[in-house]
Amino acid sequence: MGGKIMLDIMSEISIENKDLFNEARLKELMKEEGLAAVVGFSPANVRYMSGYYNIDMHLLPEIMHAVIWPLEGEPTFMVYENNNPFRTFISDVRRFPAYSEIDTALWSLVDILKEKGLSGEKIGLEKRYVSAYNWEVINNELPEVYWVDGTDVMERTRFIKTPKEVDLLRAAVRATDKSIFLAYAGARPTDTEKSVGDAMSHNVMRNGADIVAFNIIASGRRTTQGHFLGEDTQLEKGTIMRCDFGANFSGYFTDLARMAVIGKPSQRQQDTYKKFLEVQQRSLQAARPGVTGEELYDRSIQAHYDLGLGWRTMVGHSIGVTVHERPIAAPGEPWEFQEGMVLCIENGSTEQDYGERYHIEDTILVTKDGYEMLSDYTNTESMTVIE
Repeated sequence: MGGKIMLDIMSEISIENKDLFNEARLKELMKEEGLAAVVGFSPANVRYMSGYYNIDMHLLPEIMHAVIWPLEGEPTFMVYENNNPFRTFISDVRRFPAYSEIDTALWSLVDILKEKGLSGEKIGLEKRYVSAYNWEVINNELPEVYWVDGTDVMERTRFIKTPKEVDLLRAAVRATDKSIFLAYAGARPTDTEKSVGDAMSHNVMRNGADIVAFNIIASGRRTTQGHFLGEDTQLEKGTIMRCDFGANFSGYFTDLARMAVIGKPSQRQQDTYKKFLEVQQRSLQAARPGVTGEELYDRSIQAHYDLGLGWRTMVGHSIGVTVHERPIAAPGEPWEFQEGMVLCIENGSTEQDYGERYHIEDTILVTKDGYEMLSDYTNTESMTVIE
């Protein structure tokens, strides 16, 4: 069954959940690895491989949801009985009680794997998410199965987005970018960090988001403090403001960073921002098919050095049903960027002498010859002035 995404910045988008899932790519990768089935547990993979999305998967991680996807035959989706599985495109839905005396979900999973005739087969389990206790029970009850970690296969399936995923993310990114812009544009020097952040949250919910995923906002010297949550501290003229903001739209995340300045910026602030903007542009130009995550990182860091700027330990990541998906633009990342990937490219660092941290983050679609900018609502050629 389909869900609809409503955004006031563009026409209604109708999304069939099955169109967000690349079944052909999953099965291709399963064949390459010789897997008879994969079993996903994380909210990301359950959402992706079943079409089902419910906030309970994040809020109540102790309740197990699972998708069993065999190479041959029909998949099975496991969901606890209080939730309506109407959004899933899987027809074989098994429901179980939550918080029962016996962990019926775990034992049902064991029974389903036996029922599918997977004894003696090679199965890719999402080991990086399954609990140690659940893994011990599964392994003990099905000792004849050749268990391997299937996390990479499921992650790699999500590398390249389907056309409908791109449509969803394009709309979601634009809604997020607009929400930040409007919050900055409507702010005044007498406002507080928190009130500006609250405006972003309010805007993005009105623009179609299901939840605010994170709202990192700070001004002045507090911009240097990593993932800072805005305080009821009045803005101060002559200082900069930065946000790192994202929301969730039908199970898909957004992640953007934008800069503002309270009052007229100094020449030094303008020059510093321009340098980071140049680094960002050089990084964006390097994000093209065939470039590895490590190569993009190296080129970005070289740009930082060339302009006499500090540097970051990571300058980008893919995004989708999780915020930081691979490939990551960081040291040691071997995976190449490919056409159809959606990436967040981010640059910035702290200017220690002045107690300021600059941060620019955009979202792009990797194309055959380069990239398409998805976060194009805000003009990032200069910092937004709050006056």
